[in-house]
Amino acid sequence: MKTYNPILILLLFSAFFLSCSTEQVDEYNNVIGVWENLEVSNNTNTTRSLTFASNKTVKSILKIEELSGEITSSTAIYDWSIDGNSITVNDGESQWVYAITANSQLVLNDEQQNLLYNKISDVVDNY
Repeated sequence: MKTYNPILILLLFSAFFLSCSTEQVDEYNNVIGVWENLEVSNNTNTTRSLTFASNKTVKSILKIEELSGEITSSTAIYDWSIDGNSITVNDGESQWVYAITANSQLVLNDEQQNLLYNKISDVVDNY
């Protein structure tokens, strides 16, 4: 039995390393981080932040700053997955599909709005 253990371990490591292509790992790593959308109007500044963590959760923060100085914010935690260029965020009832553009921006694929997010950090610990 002892002669099979090193071979078994080698086979398991080989299967593990061959199971994910470098491209899949790169796609995953490109998503991890903090993405932000800022919308400025006459009366308000609206900041939308998405923090994609390696544990497949995403924290969504919506912050609205009124001209008067009043600030309203809300946060929610969702799950996310990636399939090629599509990043799906869902809460169990609804889902939103994003994509990373050729300009390295995250865009919400929604008929009603076309939100572009810029990556502001690869580190999620501070957010």
